[in-house]
Amino acid sequence: MSTPKPFHMRQSTLATFSRCPLSARFEIEAGNRHAPELARGTLAHRVLAEMLHTLHRQGEDSMAPAEALIILDEVLAQKDVPSEDVLVIPPNELLHLRKFTVRLAYDWTWDTTKIMAVEQRLDMEIVCPDGVTRVLTGQPDVLMVEAADAICVLDAKSGFGPPKQPRDPDPADPRRSGRSGRAPPH
Repeated sequence: MSTPKPFHMRQSTLATFSRCPLSARFEIEAGNRHAPELARGTLAHRVLAEMLHTLHRQGEDSMAPAEALIILDEVLAQKDVPSEDVLVIPPNELLHLRKFTVRLAYDWTWDTTKIMAVEQRLDMEIVCPDGVTRVLTGQPDVLMVEAADAICVLDAKSGFGPPKQPRDPDPADPRRSGRSGRAPPH
């Protein structure tokens, strides 16, 4: 008798489940269907990844917005994506994606020597109390070395909503200066 294959669960699906179990069920059953906002987010992550790979190859820490928009055009062409995974977004979402790309290039610098992984799938087997082994999986946007014993997990957002709670900016915090190697704007 063969060992059953472990059930894979995305971390984001678990987060959805904590908000609304029925939504998580629909997400699991729907498979790879994308709402326009989700498609924009997927494409934004592809742009971020390609920008970071390009900066690393070039040994640069920032990119001109015009160059970033060329990368966006290449990502939108989706030539390296199987036809069943091609994403189509409406014009208003394309406008948001262009704004995200320009802001990413204009406002942020990156120390690419600290980047450990970009959009890399990570899996961890967990033996649950019922004895069943399940696999928790996630795909962090960017993993960066912060110190000898610290890793920073970056989570890019392509939306333009205000924070859930107002934040009091700390003028000494370099992330508030408009240019940093930590995280893209939300």
